[in-house]
Amino acid sequence: MASLTCYEDDTIQSVYRIMVEILNENDNRPKFLEHSITTYNISELTAVNTVLFTVQAKDADDDTIMYVIDPAMPDASYFRIDLPNSGRVVLAKPLDYETKAQLQFLIFAVEMNTKQKHNASATIKINVLDGDDQYPQFLPCILLSQDQSRSVCTNPIYTVNITEKEQQDITLHFFPGPIHAEDGDKGLRTQLSYAILSGADNGRFQINNVTGEIFMTRPVENRLLTPNLRLRIMAAQVDDPKKYTVATALIRVLAVNQYPPQFNRTTYKGFIIENISPVTFVSTYGNTVLVIQAYDRDFRD
Repeated sequence: MASLTCYEDDTIQSVYRIMVEILNENDNRPKFLEHSITTYNISELTAVNTVLFTVQAKDADDDTIMYVIDPAMPDASYFRIDLPNSGRVVLAKPLDYETKAQLQFLIFAVEMNTKQKHNASATIKINVLDGDDQYPQFLPCILLSQDQSRSVCTNPIYTVNITEKEQQDITLHFFPGPIHAEDGDKGLRTQLSYAILSGADNGRFQINNVTGEIFMTRPVENRLLTPNLRLRIMAAQVDDPKKYTVATALIRVLAVNQYPPQFNRTTYKGFIIENISPVTFVSTYGNTVLVIQAYDRDFRD
């Protein structure tokens, strides 16, 4: 506001007050507040429709701002804006750490009440935190599904051969590998505990509840009576025993190897024709193919 005074011969004739109104020119773009566009850590167990965080932008011209998520971004479908001018970002569909551990999307702050519709954009990054939603699984993983986004496994059958009357207090070495399970939540790696559910045969087999190693405490006396032994082994989470998995261990009892293999004769004689192909049969008397045979008295067939 200004004042104008008119004089005549040093006498005030009139006084005018002048009011100047400065019109706002829309010459500023919105700006996101830095603290609201940081990287966020969100648990995969977060419920759909939960407000995850709020983004904020300011406009120096004091224009009304609305927020829009760019739908062209691959991860945009996981999120939505609660109300256009609220800036509240809501979870639109479930997260899954095992499928995708990091997400990002583009959000715009746009002037609502101006002709120019000035805007600003920011990229929001999300770290998906692993939650305890998977069960343990024995290794190696035998794939049931070829879907690369998620491994669906079945537990292996562990096998080992022992001989009757084999010495006691030995550690059994299984195929296709040691008895071992891991928590299905790769980001948590919860400790597991092992136990034999069935087949321990009155303590003949014992398991280390931490490592999964199986010990035989006394020998099998007669393989004809017990040619095979089958154990059911459980691996359960220490912090939640309701999350467990079960695998089978098959123990085959073989006869004691008492005899070495023997050939059915001490000398074999054969003939080949000069200058023929290097890959050919060796002949013997009567123009028959030479056959070398061996047998083992430990095996009937």
